[in-house]
Amino acid sequence: MAAVRKLQPQYLWQVERLLDPGSVADALAGYLTLHHPPERTSIYGYYPGGDQLTGFLAFALTGIDLFRPLAVPFVASEEALHALLQAALRPGRPVLLYLPFDQEDWLPEQVHLSDMRLTEIYRLDPTRFRPLINVLVTNETSPDGAPRKGIRGRDGASAVAGINWKGGKYAEIYLDFNERGRERGFHLAVLHALCAELLAEHKVPLYRLGRENHSLRQNLEAIGFRMTTVRTLVSQAVWREEREEGEV
Repeated sequence: MAAVRKLQPQYLWQVERLLDPGSVADALAGYLTLHHPPERTSIYGYYPGGDQLTGFLAFALTGIDLFRPLAVPFVASEEALHALLQAALRPGRPVLLYLPFDQEDWLPEQVHLSDMRLTEIYRLDPTRFRPLINVLVTNETSPDGAPRKGIRGRDGASAVAGINWKGGKYAEIYLDFNERGRERGFHLAVLHALCAELLAEHKVPLYRLGRENHSLRQNLEAIGFRMTTVRTLVSQAVWREEREEGEV
């Protein structure tokens, strides 16, 4: 009989066996499971029969969204996704769900989605990257304490590049800039600076881009990023069904 169990740290080796450390598709789930602070992470394992783990869901509080926990399933069947979401989500509590695009039809009807966007992951090719030094770039700290690169112009132009997460091989980065910052090329300068620093740490930068962002796509490709085959549905998700009394 299928069961969902909340995994203790000593059993995370079962999850690690499912992950490919070189896979971009596995990178976020791998980070949350193996590198994110354990006191801010819960891992739910799916056991369709006996003690053989076949899938899991990482549920974590992160700096990506300071108000909603991330829910990142790693499954190969519709049944596993249903069981894990029911175990991890609380009725009425919104989470930020990261789901492979081709698994959208697997979602149970109790899960209500809003603010959906389809994202594609770009991976930096180190052989195509050429560092660009800009003396205006400074080291900053984000609200959650993570390091980032920034430029603040006297005319109000600004740009910031930071890290969403940093795992064993990959680090997912983000950009935040205003129109003046874009016009002056500040967004490219901070992106170059952050990528150079991550490569020096032997981390490969990833960038999660909405499909509609054509101008930034061209910037990423000019720097040396290449689109992967990984497409993810990112959405707010709320479980709408009340649980049975006594359910874990």
